Amino acid sequence: MANTRPTKETNFLRYEFTQEERLKMGEDLAQAHNRVEEIDEKEASMKAQIKEKRSGLEATIGMLSRNLANGFVMRNIECKVYYDDPHVGEVSAYRTDTGELVKTRAMTDSERQMDLPLATAEQVQESTDASAKAAGEFFSKPESAESKK
Repeated sequence: MANTRPTKETNFLRYEFTQEERLKMGEDLAQAHNRVEEIDEKEASMKAQIKEKRSGLEATIGMLSRNLANGFVMRNIECKVYYDDPHVGEVSAYRTDTGELVKTRAMTDSERQMDLPLATAEQVQESTDASAKAAGEFFSKPESAESKK
């Protein structure tokens, strides 16, 4: 009859790592730590980007909400100005987009002064030429009576 008794067994016992195993574990630990750091940096960067996008959207939502609730927004609108309108000494401004009267105010001292029609450069040159011609005729020697005959 053959021996049926077990000759080996496995027990849960303390195992001391060798120096090479400890070195390998240290390298693996450092690599894992570096990977966690990279992931944390990516996460922080993504969170910052998401936060920036969210802040922009929240600002847009706030502006649109206020404008919708108010029903208007203030803008610079071009207006046409009329002097002595509706009364002498007053200035009125009318919106160019709707024609609506925006405001009426008293004229300033400088606005009360009439604009003078000033000559263009061409008109000034014509006047100068005509004056020179007239001066030349005026100061020229008179013709003698004999030369007129």
